[in-house]
Amino acid sequence: MFTNQSFHNIGVQFRGPVSAEQGRIAGVKSLVKDEFNCASKYSDAKPEQCSELKFLRTSGRDLLGAFKAPTLRYLSKSGPYMHNGSLKTLEDVTWHYRTTPIAGVGRTELDPFVITDTEFVQLEKFLLTLDGPIAADPKYLRSPNKPPPRGY
Repeated sequence: MFTNQSFHNIGVQFRGPVSAEQGRIAGVKSLVKDEFNCASKYSDAKPEQCSELKFLRTSGRDLLGAFKAPTLRYLSKSGPYMHNGSLKTLEDVTWHYRTTPIAGVGRTELDPFVITDTEFVQLEKFLLTLDGPIAADPKYLRSPNKPPPRGY
């Protein structure tokens, strides 16, 4: 899927009046307190189905200002970019990584990304090749907990 399904602080938080945006750390705290989460008395889930909630990290510097990395598939069609829509074009995104901005909250994970102008253009062109469909047998794309369809 061209994502690591993880959360990262790459310095994309809003600045100014809405700069209190905290990222993953605010989300996990809210989830744990939510009376309707998987482990609540209102949930139909069995306790063993809520293991992610049970082992969820609720503190740590790496959660501050971190947002989930989306898939790179169909990248050319998913703008504006970043969790907050702050980068309008794919070129803006690649420049973001190239300039290594300081995080508005927490600490950025980005290291300086030094590439030539030619490599910069090549990177953008490569990212545009990820617009194709997933070429995999459907059995590899279904949830491991979901039975295959009839006649499969």
